[in-house]
Amino acid sequence: MRGVAVTGTATAKHAPHFETAFIKHSVEPVEIAHLSPIRKLLLAPPTCFDCTTKVLAEHIGPLLRDDVAITNKTSQNQHAELLLRQLGLFITGSGITVQGERVLRTWLTNQVGIDPDDFVFYDGSGLSGHDLVTPRAITQLLRYATTQPWGAAWKASLPVGGEDGSLRARFPDPPLKGHVFAKTGTLGEVHALSGHIDCASGQTLIFSVIVNDHAPSTNDDLKAMDRIVAAIAAGN
Repeated sequence: MRGVAVTGTATAKHAPHFETAFIKHSVEPVEIAHLSPIRKLLLAPPTCFDCTTKVLAEHIGPLLRDDVAITNKTSQNQHAELLLRQLGLFITGSGITVQGERVLRTWLTNQVGIDPDDFVFYDGSGLSGHDLVTPRAITQLLRYATTQPWGAAWKASLPVGGEDGSLRARFPDPPLKGHVFAKTGTLGEVHALSGHIDCASGQTLIFSVIVNDHAPSTNDDLKAMDRIVAAIAAGN
Protein backbone atom coordinates (compact mmCIF):
# COMPACT_ATOMS: atom_id res chain seq x y z
CA MET A 1 0.00 0.00 0.00
CA ARG A 2 1.34 3.46 -0.99
CA GLY A 3 4.47 1.75 -2.31
CA VAL A 4 5.71 0.50 1.09
CA ALA A 5 6.76 -3.15 1.03
CA VAL A 6 6.37 -5.09 4.30
CA THR A 7 8.11 -8.43 4.75
CA GLY A 8 8.65 -10.86 7.61
CA THR A 9 6.37 -12.56 10.09
CA ALA A 10 4.35 -10.90 12.85
CA THR A 11 5.14 -12.14 16.36
CA ALA A 12 3.75 -11.30 19.79
CA LYS A 13 5.77 -10.93 22.98
CA HIS A 14 4.36 -10.53 26.47
CA ALA A 15 6.03 -8.86 29.44
CA PRO A 16 6.27 -10.76 32.75
CA HIS A 17 3.12 -10.54 34.87
CA PHE A 18 3.84 -9.35 38.41
CA GLU A 19 0.33 -9.06 39.82
CA THR A 20 0.91 -11.43 42.75
CA ALA A 21 4.35 -10.05 43.62
CA PHE A 22 4.06 -6.48 42.36
CA ILE A 23 5.04 -4.81 45.63
CA LYS A 24 8.02 -7.11 46.08
CA HIS A 25 9.42 -6.13 42.68
CA SER A 26 8.38 -2.46 42.75
CA VAL A 27 10.37 -1.73 45.92
CA GLU A 28 13.60 -3.14 44.53
CA PRO A 29 16.00 -0.18 44.18
CA VAL A 30 17.35 0.76 40.78
CA GLU A 31 20.51 2.67 39.91
CA ILE A 32 19.16 5.90 38.41
CA ALA A 33 22.50 6.65 36.73
CA HIS A 34 22.43 3.28 34.95
CA LEU A 35 22.36 3.57 31.16
CA SER A 36 20.13 0.90 29.68
CA PRO A 37 20.73 -0.18 26.07
CA ILE A 38 17.54 1.68 25.11
CA ARG A 39 18.69 4.84 26.88
CA LYS A 40 22.11 4.66 25.21
CA LEU A 41 20.38 4.38 21.84
CA LEU A 42 18.11 7.35 22.56
CA LEU A 43 21.02 9.53 23.66
CA ALA A 44 23.35 8.53 20.84
CA PRO A 45 23.76 10.86 17.87
CA PRO A 46 21.71 9.78 14.82
CA THR A 47 23.45 7.36 12.50
CA CYS A 48 22.86 7.29 8.75
CA PHE A 49 22.70 3.59 7.87
CA ASP A 50 21.56 4.24 4.31
CA CYS A 51 21.67 7.89 3.33
CA THR A 52 19.77 7.16 0.12
CA THR A 53 16.67 6.10 2.07
CA LYS A 54 13.73 8.47 1.68
CA VAL A 55 11.77 9.56 4.76
CA LEU A 56 8.13 8.76 4.04
CA ALA A 57 6.66 10.19 7.21
CA GLU A 58 7.91 11.90 10.34
CA HIS A 59 6.18 12.95 13.54
CA ILE A 60 7.80 14.98 16.30
CA GLY A 61 5.92 14.77 19.57
CA PRO A 62 5.50 17.60 22.09
CA LEU A 63 8.22 18.45 24.58
CA LEU A 64 8.02 16.57 27.87
CA ARG A 65 7.00 19.71 29.78
CA ASP A 66 4.15 20.28 27.32
CA ASP A 67 2.92 16.71 27.62
CA VAL A 68 3.09 16.93 31.43
CA ALA A 69 0.96 20.07 31.21
CA ILE A 70 -1.63 18.21 29.11
CA THR A 71 -1.58 15.37 31.62
CA ASN A 72 -2.02 17.59 34.68
CA LYS A 73 -4.42 20.18 33.25
CA THR A 74 -6.94 17.62 31.97
CA SER A 75 -6.16 14.62 34.20
CA GLN A 76 -5.12 12.63 31.12
CA ASN A 77 -4.74 9.17 32.63
CA GLN A 78 -3.43 7.46 29.51
CA HIS A 79 -0.56 9.94 29.20
CA ALA A 80 0.30 9.39 32.87
CA GLU A 81 0.45 5.63 32.33
CA LEU A 82 2.63 6.02 29.25
CA LEU A 83 5.01 8.40 31.03
CA LEU A 84 5.55 5.84 33.79
CA ARG A 85 6.32 3.12 31.26
CA GLN A 86 8.65 5.42 29.33
CA LEU A 87 10.48 6.11 32.59
CA GLY A 88 11.05 2.40 33.14
CA LEU A 89 12.12 1.92 29.53
CA PHE A 90 14.54 4.85 29.62
CA ILE A 91 16.29 3.80 32.84
CA THR A 92 16.02 0.01 32.97
CA GLY A 93 15.39 -0.93 29.34
CA SER A 94 11.99 -2.43 30.19
CA GLY A 95 8.77 -0.50 29.65
CA ILE A 96 6.53 -2.49 31.98
CA THR A 97 4.72 -0.83 34.89
CA VAL A 98 6.70 -2.43 37.69
CA GLN A 99 10.00 -1.16 36.27
CA GLY A 100 8.64 2.37 36.07
CA GLU A 101 7.50 2.07 39.69
CA ARG A 102 10.97 0.91 40.73
CA VAL A 103 12.54 3.99 39.16
CA LEU A 104 9.90 6.31 40.60
CA ARG A 105 10.14 4.88 44.14
CA THR A 106 13.94 5.03 44.10
CA TRP A 107 13.83 8.70 43.11
CA LEU A 108 11.06 9.69 45.53
CA THR A 109 12.73 8.06 48.52
CA ASN A 110 16.42 8.67 47.80
CA GLN A 111 16.33 12.04 46.05
CA VAL A 112 13.15 13.73 47.29
CA GLY A 113 13.40 12.24 50.78
CA ILE A 114 9.84 10.90 51.06
CA ASP A 115 9.24 8.25 53.70
CA PRO A 116 8.88 4.91 51.83
CA ASP A 117 5.95 4.02 54.10
CA ASP A 118 4.03 7.11 52.93
CA PHE A 119 3.07 5.78 49.50
CA VAL A 120 2.34 2.66 47.47
CA PHE A 121 1.75 2.96 43.73
CA TYR A 122 0.44 0.27 41.38
CA ASP A 123 0.15 2.45 38.27
CA GLY A 124 0.98 5.83 36.80
CA SER A 125 -2.46 7.46 36.81
CA GLY A 126 -3.70 6.79 40.34
CA LEU A 127 -6.74 4.89 39.09
CA SER A 128 -5.85 1.70 40.94
CA GLY A 129 -7.83 1.19 44.11
CA HIS A 130 -4.63 -0.17 45.65
CA ASP A 131 -2.74 3.13 45.35
CA LEU A 132 -2.02 4.80 48.70
CA VAL A 133 -0.39 8.14 49.46
CA THR A 134 -0.33 10.56 52.38
CA PRO A 135 -0.74 14.35 52.13
CA ARG A 136 2.67 14.57 53.81
CA ALA A 137 4.30 12.75 50.88
CA ILE A 138 2.61 15.04 48.35
CA THR A 139 3.61 18.24 50.13
CA GLN A 140 7.18 16.95 50.45
CA LEU A 141 7.30 16.42 46.68
CA LEU A 142 5.83 19.85 45.98
CA ARG A 143 8.35 21.50 48.32
CA TYR A 144 11.18 19.66 46.59
CA ALA A 145 9.92 20.79 43.18
CA THR A 146 10.18 24.45 44.19
CA THR A 147 13.94 24.01 44.69
CA GLN A 148 14.55 22.49 41.24
CA PRO A 149 15.29 24.11 37.87
CA TRP A 150 12.13 22.46 36.50
CA GLY A 151 9.96 23.66 39.40
CA ALA A 152 8.45 26.63 37.55
CA ALA A 153 7.49 24.44 34.58
CA TRP A 154 5.90 21.93 36.96
CA LYS A 155 3.82 24.62 38.71
CA ALA A 156 2.76 26.00 35.32
CA SER A 157 1.49 22.53 34.35
CA LEU A 158 -1.07 22.52 37.17
CA PRO A 159 -4.71 23.59 36.68
CA VAL A 160 -5.40 27.19 37.72
CA GLY A 161 -8.42 27.98 39.85
CA GLY A 162 -11.23 29.66 37.90
CA GLU A 163 -9.21 29.63 34.68
CA ASP A 164 -8.33 26.27 33.14
CA GLY A 165 -8.10 22.52 33.35
CA SER A 166 -9.95 20.58 36.01
CA LEU A 167 -10.16 23.74 38.20
CA ARG A 168 -11.89 25.87 35.57
CA ALA A 169 -15.19 25.81 37.48
CA ARG A 170 -13.70 26.00 40.99
CA PHE A 171 -12.45 29.13 42.75
CA PRO A 172 -14.13 31.35 40.12
CA ASP A 173 -14.09 34.56 42.16
CA PRO A 174 -11.41 36.84 43.67
CA PRO A 175 -9.25 36.58 45.65
CA LEU A 176 -8.77 32.90 44.77
CA LYS A 177 -9.34 33.08 41.02
CA GLY A 178 -5.98 32.75 39.30
CA HIS A 179 -4.21 32.14 42.61
CA VAL A 180 -4.76 28.41 43.20
CA PHE A 181 -2.43 26.11 41.23
CA ALA A 182 -3.35 22.54 42.09
CA LYS A 183 -3.91 19.02 40.81
CA THR A 184 -7.25 17.40 41.39
CA GLY A 185 -7.75 13.72 42.18
CA THR A 186 -11.00 11.80 41.73
CA LEU A 187 -11.59 8.08 42.22
CA GLY A 188 -14.88 6.54 43.31
CA GLU A 189 -15.63 8.09 46.70
CA VAL A 190 -12.26 9.87 46.90
CA HIS A 191 -11.46 13.52 46.19
CA ALA A 192 -8.05 15.19 46.48
CA LEU A 193 -6.53 18.59 45.80
CA SER A 194 -2.83 19.40 46.16
CA GLY A 195 -0.73 22.32 45.01
CA HIS A 196 0.14 25.96 45.63
CA ILE A 197 -1.94 28.89 46.82
CA ASP A 198 -1.17 32.61 46.85
CA CYS A 199 -2.15 33.93 50.27
CA ALA A 200 -3.36 37.31 51.51
CA SER A 201 0.10 38.11 52.91
CA GLY A 202 1.69 37.65 49.50
CA GLN A 203 3.42 34.40 50.38
CA THR A 204 2.75 31.17 48.53
CA LEU A 205 1.94 28.05 50.54
CA ILE A 206 1.82 24.37 49.60
CA PHE A 207 -1.18 22.29 50.64
CA SER A 208 -2.69 18.84 50.19
CA VAL A 209 -6.21 17.75 51.12
CA ILE A 210 -7.49 14.21 50.59
CA VAL A 211 -11.03 13.06 51.41
CA ASN A 212 -11.90 9.36 51.52
CA ASP A 213 -15.31 7.66 51.51
CA HIS A 214 -17.47 10.69 50.77
CA ALA A 215 -21.14 10.15 50.02
CA PRO A 216 -21.36 9.34 46.30
CA SER A 217 -24.57 11.34 45.79
CA THR A 218 -23.15 14.69 46.96
CA ASN A 219 -20.19 17.00 46.44
CA ASP A 220 -20.20 18.36 49.98
CA ASP A 221 -16.61 17.24 50.41
CA LEU A 222 -15.50 19.35 47.44
CA LYS A 223 -17.21 22.39 48.93
CA ALA A 224 -15.50 21.71 52.27
CA MET A 225 -12.12 21.34 50.58
CA ASP A 226 -12.57 24.64 48.76
CA ARG A 227 -13.48 26.34 52.04
CA ILE A 228 -10.31 24.92 53.59
CA VAL A 229 -8.23 26.36 50.76
CA ALA A 230 -9.97 29.72 51.11
CA ALA A 231 -9.31 29.73 54.86
CA ILE A 232 -5.61 28.97 54.30
CA ALA A 233 -5.33 31.84 51.82
CA ALA A 234 -7.14 34.33 54.04
CA GLY A 235 -5.34 33.38 57.24
CA ASN A 236 -1.76 33.47 55.96
